[in-house]
Amino acid sequence: QNSFAYAIDGVVYKISSLRDRQVCGSSSRTPRWAIAHKFPPQSAITHLIDIEVQIGRTGALTPVAILDPVDLGGVTVSRASLHNFHYAKKILVGTDDLSDQAKPTSNGESLRVRKGISVLVSRAGDVIPQVMKRNFDDDIEESIVLRGDKSGWICLDPPETCPACGSKTAFDDVGSKIRADSNSKNKKSSDVANNGSDDVSFATIADDIDKRDELKISTDSESGQVMRCTGPQLLCQPRAVGAIVHAYSRAGLDVKGISESRLRQLMEENIIRFPADLFAVFGAESFEDSPKAKDMLDKIADLPGWGALSSRNLAESIRTVASEGVPLSRYIYALGIRFIGTQSSQLIASAYKNVDAFLDALDEASTYSETSSNDDEDIKPPFALLFGGKEAEKVKGIGPSAISALVSFSKEETLMTAAKDLARSLKIYDVNVDVERDNPNTIGKESKESLSLPFQGMTIVFTGTLPGMSRISAQKAVTKLGAKSTPNSISKLTNLVVEGEKGGKKSRRARDLGVKVVDADEFMNLLNDSKSS
Repeated sequence: QNSFAYAIDGVVYKISSLRDRQVCGSSSRTPRWAIAHKFPPQSAITHLIDIEVQIGRTGALTPVAILDPVDLGGVTVSRASLHNFHYAKKILVGTDDLSDQAKPTSNGESLRVRKGISVLVSRAGDVIPQVMKRNFDDDIEESIVLRGDKSGWICLDPPETCPACGSKTAFDDVGSKIRADSNSKNKKSSDVANNGSDDVSFATIADDIDKRDELKISTDSESGQVMRCTGPQLLCQPRAVGAIVHAYSRAGLDVKGISESRLRQLMEENIIRFPADLFAVFGAESFEDSPKAKDMLDKIADLPGWGALSSRNLAESIRTVASEGVPLSRYIYALGIRFIGTQSSQLIASAYKNVDAFLDALDEASTYSETSSNDDEDIKPPFALLFGGKEAEKVKGIGPSAISALVSFSKEETLMTAAKDLARSLKIYDVNVDVERDNPNTIGKESKESLSLPFQGMTIVFTGTLPGMSRISAQKAVTKLGAKSTPNSISKLTNLVVEGEKGGKKSRRARDLGVKVVDADEFMNLLNDSKSS
């Protein structure tokens, strides 16, 4: 590895014979005729100076080790992840530690370690620095102990309040709970596919929401390993920066020319606080005439690293997004609701069709309580359109975790106000609206052919390889042509299966269920016909 004039992190072994490659074939992700061999990560010994707490967009509090700088594969490492507080205690205290290098604090419960203890650091995948373990045999570096805190000790206890906003913190086992539930329901999911129904009722979802409310006020370290800030996302500055970066990302509002560091700079200078702030000032076609816009442009231009041209480019980018508009799915994604990614956003948008209906559903959810629903059977549970019932079919792909996250979002007044302000600040066009990003004149106008689109309202599954088109591109194409969803699994709810090369089990499964199957050529003809028309 070190004999090359350039850095490498592994080797790929390949079969040379083209004929043998054809025999081996490929999976949906990788060829079977090649295999990667990653080298073990490079590691080094250094000393622990301190531990800081880093706050992510979703509120996760991650302990980060501050290290005596050490060279690791040509990179100077001075910070490394400790993943979570349980992991930090496990590797820094350990069961073999019988010395006075780890001891309880005055209350007799908390653990602390001496500054300057020796640790082994590596770069995961030769990229991300992480602390692997403590070197118990090495002496403490006394020069490190003398830095910073005169006590010379580092507390390993998770904080009871968020270091950034002061809100209470709580352990969150939602991720592990989801994985456990998913594993326990594998067999059940196959039965659902066979009978075309889903037994997830709102009782399950309501129970899940109640459990999460209990978790929110729990400080029991046994309930989970990830600690989170429980305060409103947009009122905790590190989370707010992440939330606005998420909102302005390519998958969200797609605001060009603004980086995370620059957004943090704008927030630190109190120029913006919420995603809608820039749109409220620069979203109008003639923002140049606004004294408020001129004042903000001047403030941004005076910041280090900006200037008049950069501030003007940002304003133009905001105006472009506001005037051209975004699809409802990307607006939903931009809100940064936990468990709601790009695919879930598309499914929710397909269910509600327009932003007013979606915001109304959030408003209804904000006033819902399980107690009131038990007293009055006529009260609709929140997001009934998503989990189904007498009036609607369940949206496949939206589970209890996503719905409870939507309910939690709806109950935060700050988040709801920010969501409504953002909706008022830019155009959000409905589902099944003919939009061309390069032609602003078409935005907001319903397509006359929307009711006769070739895949209108259909659930389409792709299997195998399509010639000249990736699966993601094909899914986007059919969604634009009216498809309701493009899941990866087949059930009786599936309307169409597109079979590419080496379609395999999905094609056979579709034919057994009586689902229509078209080959790649027929599918491409449908696409070409729709484009020409």
